[in-house]
Amino acid sequence: HESWTLGLVSGRGYRDIKGILEQIAERHGCQLTTGPAPSAGLLAPARSAQLLLNGQPWGVLGEVAPEGLKQFKLKQDVTIAELRLEMLLSVATLIPQDRRLSELPAIQQDLNFVVPEALTWAELEGAVRDAAGKLLEAVEYKETYCDPQQDGAGRKRQLFSIVLRSADQTLTKAQAEEVRTRIVERLESLDGKLMG
Repeated sequence: HESWTLGLVSGRGYRDIKGILEQIAERHGCQLTTGPAPSAGLLAPARSAQLLLNGQPWGVLGEVAPEGLKQFKLKQDVTIAELRLEMLLSVATLIPQDRRLSELPAIQQDLNFVVPEALTWAELEGAVRDAAGKLLEAVEYKETYCDPQQDGAGRKRQLFSIVLRSADQTLTKAQAEEVRTRIVERLESLDGKLMG
């Protein structure tokens, strides 16, 4: 039997790719968790893991260790993954299911970041969703504005809003602020600067 697998190579970090795979799993009605990588090999031990889909082995994800980068003559950090597509198809919910909409109040916040011009909206939105977690209901693009004199050359101002809501409790100000802090820290790691 030949397994139907997907190989993935990216210049983005372990956390970025893990966040994307978590979204794929969630959209197919599955839960993604991680365990120790079976054998680190050429992967960095602290940034590699076995991927489990609904508790079953799905694949391996990890950043290539310095020895691996040297061996394959790679000039920048690389994250790789190998996924068993047959397993995803066997457990995925391919027909969207209705979900009860929460009647509890939402909290909306506007955010304004100065980021590198090369950072795409898709990359920024993905980072926001990864950092915010399950309380995030929506991310809405507002505006992009460039002012080299005020923000510096090669920079742009990205305005967007987030909507936070819980399915089982009214969110507190402290919970919303915790999510906002995670988003700020995540975007700062992408060379973003929060504006007032």
